[in-house]
Amino acid sequence: MSAPAAQPRLEPFRLRGANFNLLVLRLLDARPEIIVPAIGDQFRRAPGFLRNAPIVIGLDDLAMAPHEVDFATLAAELRAIQIVPIGTTGGTAELKAAAQAAGLPPLRTAGGKEEDVPLGAPAAPAAPAPQAA
Repeated sequence: MSAPAAQPRLEPFRLRGANFNLLVLRLLDARPEIIVPAIGDQFRRAPGFLRNAPIVIGLDDLAMAPHEVDFATLAAELRAIQIVPIGTTGGTAELKAAAQAAGLPPLRTAGGKEEDVPLGAPAAPAAPAPQAA
């Protein structure tokens, strides 16, 4: 006798919410030439600890203008040493936009809510001035 034919699935995938513990690399300086060697030192002290680790880049402590931060180079150099930047947390709207342009989207903390107006969203119309009677 032959085995019964498998029933085809009606859906090709399922999406589920999940929470993950992630390391946050809080930037105090955004220069890749400073950050990447320092992280390389961590590799030498704890081999394998950060290897292929997904990392969120924390922008709250960064006191640089968005045009001074080369997020694309930083992300590429982190990947070159086997650290996987997956997004950002905190920072100004301008820093978030610059990071997102380099492929690092803003992430919300678990249970957090997005308070910023989405990029490209129209501004809320101004309230009409009260009419004099």
